[in-house]
This record gives sequence, C-alpha cells and structure tokens, in this order.
Amino acid sequence: MTSTSQFTSNCSQMLGNEVPVLSEFRDLEIIDVSDVEESADSRKLTRRERAEQFRVCKRRNEAYATMLRMEGVASAAELFSQQPSRTICIVNIGYSAEGLLTVQLLEKAFSRYDGFERVVVNIVKPYSFAIFHSTSEAQSAFAELHDKPCPEFKNKLLVLEYVTPSIFAQLTKEPIPGSTESIAETLDESRGLFYIADFISEQEEQTILAHIREDEEREISTNGGSDKWHRIQERYVKHYGHSFDYQTKHVGDAAKTASQQLPLWSQAFIERMSECIPAHTLEPDMLTIQRYPPGAGISFHVDSHTAFTDTLAVLSMGTPVQMDFRKPGARNAAL
Repeated sequence: MTSTSQFTSNCSQMLGNEVPVLSEFRDLEIIDVSDVEESADSRKLTRRERAEQFRVCKRRNEAYATMLRMEGVASAAELFSQQPSRTICIVNIGYSAEGLLTVQLLEKAFSRYDGFERVVVNIVKPYSFAIFHSTSEAQSAFAELHDKPCPEFKNKLLVLEYVTPSIFAQLTKEPIPGSTESIAETLDESRGLFYIADFISEQEEQTILAHIREDEEREISTNGGSDKWHRIQERYVKHYGHSFDYQTKHVGDAAKTASQQLPLWSQAFIERMSECIPAHTLEPDMLTIQRYPPGAGISFHVDSHTAFTDTLAVLSMGTPVQMDFRKPGARNAAL
C-alpha cells in the first residue's frame, strides 16, 4: 500500500489540487470526482490503490462541502485560518448516534499531545473541535494527526483545519475567549431569566464537588455497594427533598431520593441565590444533581410548570455548559 506522504501527493494531483490537502483550502471547489482524469503518478498505482485514493478523496471533498453548506458559506476561506491557532477543527468527525463514544475517542486521540484542553462537539454538527492551551502545542498535534490514519476511528484519515477564536465562537455559540461582552447583556431581552457569572469561586466549586463525592462514597458503604444515582438516558441524576418522575413529569416516589432533606453543604449557595436574584426569595425544598458524561446532552424541552413554583435555579460546575433557548416565532439565542 502507498505511504501516507505518497497518498497526499497523489490525491492532490488526482483532484487537480482542488481538494484541500494540508492547509491548501483556499481554492476549494466541490467537484465530481468521477470526472477527474487519472494523473501520471496515480497510474503507477494498482487499481485497488487508485480506487482507495479515489474513495478517500471523495469523502474529504464531501466533508468540506457538508460543512460549507451547513454554515451557509461559499468558501472554506471564510471558516478556516491560514495561520495556526490553538483551536483545531476536525472537519470530518462530529456528532453521530454514537455521541458519547465519539467524544471519548476524540479525547483519546488528542490527549496524547501536550497542552490538550478539551473537545467540543455540537449536537447535529458533522464536525468538531480540539482546543489546546497554546498555538505551538496545537501545531504539534496537527502535524502528527492531519491527513494521517487515526487508530481510534478505525484508521480513518482526520481532516484538520485551524480556526480563529471568532469563527470558533460563531460555529459553537461559545463566548470568545477574553471577550468583554457579557452573557448577561444577551439575556437583557429575556424577561425573568437571570445569568450570574462566577457565582461561586473555583475553591467553592471544588468543595461542593468533594461533598458530592463524599456523599456517594457514604451511600455505597451503607447501602450494600449501591449509590443513589439514577440513569436517565445519557445522564445521571440524584434527588434531595423530593424526587422527580420523568414519566409523569411530576413529583415522584420519596423512596427515590438520596435524602428527604437538602444537604447541609447546599445551604450557603442557596442563601446567596436569594440575595442575587431580584424580587425572588428562594426557599427550595428540592435539589437535583445532574451529572452529564462528556458529549452527553438533553433534547429541547419545556420544564414541567405544574411540578414547580415560579423559580428554578441552576448552578453549573465542572465544565462549561451550552444552552439553546427556542420559542416558535421568536428570536433564537444560544448561551
């Protein structure tokens, strides 16, 4: 079988340099691969090798075409950067029915390289992102992975491009790193919705997470090796005070709570919420902890208004969170 470097060269010639090889995406045109004449180099290969090159080149073309079509742009130059950055776009790997597995495999592939920070996969998007602490660290991973067989994906060749912070924010709806724009400003028109950045400190976050782990260990030791987590689709939930029945959308069986009392460690931030949210006094009698594995999400839904009063508070910890708000006939906002 031809080497990877030979494959890259041949693929470029077979497609008349129209398929983006390495960073040559500026002249991208989506062409009919079946109409391309064989190059002199490609005729040196066996029929099977030519067929394999043809297939892979066509799939690369399709990956770029799909991304351009989904984002409504005419040229790849509008999305990708000629200059290296710390954010790499994996053009041909994205969300699929194996959502959680895809994230885990990407993390495994990229975490081998120094400076790897996280993977970002958006629901229904056929591409994804790997973020590094620095541009130089991203370049090292790029050089090793781009257009090379990836064992985590059955030796599929990864098609990589660099993206700028602003394009990354546009494609993922995440805030631009270092941006002075406040999410709270985005919510000004959303009556009744309040966003409080840095509501707790990093130390407080670690303390709360430690309490959650300690509670789990105590449950296991006192309940014959079982904890109080319940799996709901791709996430895990634990209730205090009252449980929630996800079938009836109402208050559930008290036996399914970790405790019918709220944990003592929750009182401090509950009191702080009451102070921070205007015209609302929080006296909650229910606390739900939801644990989402990497890549897991929840479909669009409306919280059951019959099961709760007029105030619902969410404290996000551990990793960033993306929420999309939709209302038919109204403005869409992604946070």
